Amino acid sequence: MKRAEILKKLEGVENADEIVDFIMSENGKDIEKSKVDTSSYEEKITKLQEDLKKFEKGGEKFVDAEELNRLKKFETDTLEKQTFEQKNNAVVDWLKENKASEKALKLLAKTVDYKTVEVENGKVKNADTIFANLKTEYKDFFVEEQQGGATPSTPPTSKESGEKQPNTLAEAIAQKYDTK
Repeated sequence: MKRAEILKKLEGVENADEIVDFIMSENGKDIEKSKVDTSSYEEKITKLQEDLKKFEKGGEKFVDAEELNRLKKFETDTLEKQTFEQKNNAVVDWLKENKASEKALKLLAKTVDYKTVEVENGKVKNADTIFANLKTEYKDFFVEEQQGGATPSTPPTSKESGEKQPNTLAEAIAQKYDTK
C-alpha cells in the first residue's frame, strides 16, 4: 500500500504519522531482504541456454528420435538374424552328424521349430528331445549304412575265374555260351 492510502485508513487516529512511518520502514526492510543479486542468475541462464543449443537440431548432442528408433530396430533385427544363423548352423551340424542326406539338409532344417532350439558351444542343447520325431517322420532323408553286399554299380567277380558277373540275362547267356 501507499503512504496516502494508509493515512486515509488511519484518519482520526492519534499519532497516525508515526504508525505509517513504522509500517513503511518495516516494509522497506522486508523488501531489501528479498532483493537478490540477479547477475549470477543471468549468468546461469546464459550458460543453460548455451547448453540447450547443443541439443537443438544441428547441435553436437542433437538426437533425432526417428534415427534413434531406426538404429534400435536395426540392432534388434541384426541380433535376431545372428541368433537365427547360430541356431541354424547348429541344427545343420546335428543333421550332418546324424547322416541326413546332403540334398535334404535345407528342407529338414526348415522343419525345425527354432524357438525351442538353444545353442551351447555351437551344439544344440537337448537335441535328442528336439529332433526326436525328425528321424522317424523323415527317415527317407537320413542315410542308413548297411553291412555287406556289393553295390549294383560294381558287381562282384567270380573268384575262381576272375570273370565279371553279368548284370543282365543277356550278359549271362552270352557269358555262358561265350558269344559276345
